[in-house]
Amino acid sequence: MMERANTSIKDEAHHPCYRWTVAKLSIPLTGQQYGIEMYGFTFRSIALIMSQAIWHDTVLAESDRCEIVEGNYYFPPDAINKEYFQPSATHTTCPWKGVASYYSITVDGKVNPDAAWYYPQAKDAAKNVEGYIAFWRGVQVFP
Repeated sequence: MMERANTSIKDEAHHPCYRWTVAKLSIPLTGQQYGIEMYGFTFRSIALIMSQAIWHDTVLAESDRCEIVEGNYYFPPDAINKEYFQPSATHTTCPWKGVASYYSITVDGKVNPDAAWYYPQAKDAAKNVEGYIAFWRGVQVFP
């Protein structure tokens, strides 16, 4: 059931855009919630349910504090199982988030190169995901 949440606009000094909550979604039977916030033209979603990142039947990360940006779940740094992560020399640049660094994932001797990325020093518009880790290349994320 979709319910309208706080729609008042409030200025946040640390963010160049205005922020307001667009809606909150309650999931029947579980009572879990999912919040959506909007920053100017940038949408920010927060997963309030337990999410997991899994590769080769191994939980790489698990949290109920994920940030969702452009459809990607970003896990807090303390939510990852560090034993599976090795820093990579790969870097890419997003025009609004900044320079991304990558991790390769190793599980049972199998390597998934550059399967996780994060923004060590995100631009102002993406401070909510600074240091948070997202996945691709076959890593499944379950909300």
